[in-house]
Amino acid sequence: MEKKFISENLRKLRNLKQLTIKELEKHTSLTKKSLSMYEAGYNVPSLENMLTIANFFKISIDFLINWDKTQYPRSKELFSLASRVDKMEASKKLQTIANIETLLGENNKKNPNIKMDNSSLILSGNIHQNLKEIRGKKGISQAQVGKDLNIKQDRVSVYENSQTPKAEMLVLFSDYYGYSIHAIATGEKLYFNFDNKDLLNAIIKADMLLPLEDKETIIKLMKKIIQNAEAKA
Repeated sequence: MEKKFISENLRKLRNLKQLTIKELEKHTSLTKKSLSMYEAGYNVPSLENMLTIANFFKISIDFLINWDKTQYPRSKELFSLASRVDKMEASKKLQTIANIETLLGENNKKNPNIKMDNSSLILSGNIHQNLKEIRGKKGISQAQVGKDLNIKQDRVSVYENSQTPKAEMLVLFSDYYGYSIHAIATGEKLYFNFDNKDLLNAIIKADMLLPLEDKETIIKLMKKIIQNAEAKA
């Protein structure tokens, strides 16, 4: 992975919110110097800082790192708001679906592939423990992981006990184990399931197919639907 990938992604996200680097510094507590270095591609954020950035923009770490290449959910906010709409009356769900279909246009005919994390495996907030837990559940030895990923076995052990993998290694572990980077790093699985399957399918299409600006439009529309419903309650 090249440093420029995360730098470009961070710049796109910041511009979407119409924030200066100084304003982003205020919101994230990351220094202006660090953020500038990330955007310029001179440095790659640590996992801790990637999580800070992802949490602020309410996206998955997978999206921050891999952008449109990731098959895992991208906008956590999109799914979170939709889960609230899913509990509302049918008209609100239909309104949300209609809004999405309008923005999708011809893309509404597409059925994008999306991966979601195993909903039953219990993970923790400790990345080392998660790497060990997932490997154990799959019945794979550290030696086998090292062989398959072309790294030394002792590196696998170090990652499971003390050292946090860098972005490139996180991508390899995610592909190898079949779990999102977000789940491996935080224990928060990217798994969503709504009662209304039409709404779920629409949200998946919105998340995977719409550009950032249109996703932001859907987010604002859902917020308005929720606010209006709560005002009438």
